[in-house]
Amino acid sequence: MPYAPPTAHSTPGAITTHCKITRYSPFGPQQPLAALRLGIVRYLRGEFAAAERAFRRAQQGALRPRDAELTSIYLAATLDAQGKVERAARLYTQLQSCAAHCFFAGSARC
Repeated sequence: MPYAPPTAHSTPGAITTHCKITRYSPFGPQQPLAALRLGIVRYLRGEFAAAERAFRRAQQGALRPRDAELTSIYLAATLDAQGKVERAARLYTQLQSCAAHCFFAGSARC
């Protein structure tokens, strides 16, 4: 049965449950920027598997072009850090093929 959020006539227990569900539910495609930020934090902490999952969730949503590029850059670095070199290389190649249009092209980050 799908979850329905509480209404104005809901009991206090239902409202508390709704708050817990929304607080602890994983980020979905409707929150791609939050997933990107979570991925960056997990990448910096060395939690590469969790970072990869977050970056992939971010890619499922509608990101601005520069956020999409940043997601791809971090995902490639995350794959590389996990030893998934071939997958990282493919992603780096894709990034280089569109480097002329890349928001980060020419910066110290590329």
